[in-house]
Amino acid sequence: MNFMYFQIIILFLVNLQRDLLVNCILLHTSHLTLHTSKEMFLLNLPEYAHKITKKNGELYIYDKIRKKNLVFTPEEYVRQQLICALCEREYPLALMRAESGLNYNKRQKRTDLIVYDRLGEPFLLLECKAMYIKLSDNTIFQVSQYNFVIKARYVMISNGVEACFYEMDYINNNHVQLAEIPFFE
Repeated sequence: MNFMYFQIIILFLVNLQRDLLVNCILLHTSHLTLHTSKEMFLLNLPEYAHKITKKNGELYIYDKIRKKNLVFTPEEYVRQQLICALCEREYPLALMRAESGLNYNKRQKRTDLIVYDRLGEPFLLLECKAMYIKLSDNTIFQVSQYNFVIKARYVMISNGVEACFYEMDYINNNHVQLAEIPFFE
């Protein structure tokens, strides 16, 4: 296969499990290639180097924010790719927080990633999905619920293949879809 871009190939099994991923990882010309058997997904992100290790038959990916190895899942891989992409656009790693807890409607939830501005206010709320999860109204509804509590200025949803960006207008209780991710201020 010859590709024009650095790409990640994902072929999705109906019931993708973490233990299946361990058996599916191949290193091919410095590209991480995941193979399963249903569909092929190409991430629409540059290739970033990640520290991926294997311990007791399970794969781990290093999280630069939490400074520890996390179980390698498709969603976690997308999150780590997006963290690198944000850093490349000068979003400070020190102002990012992964897996923040919040209470919504008397239920405990977790945000995938929040980037704070220099005053400590939520600047960007990012919801990550695995590359085989199609972004839908349900995804937008989920991040809207989280942002009801967080009140970030910008909201982004991405599965690494596609992404949607929104600027929130709290005065008029509305949002505007943006063509690209906002620059960090």
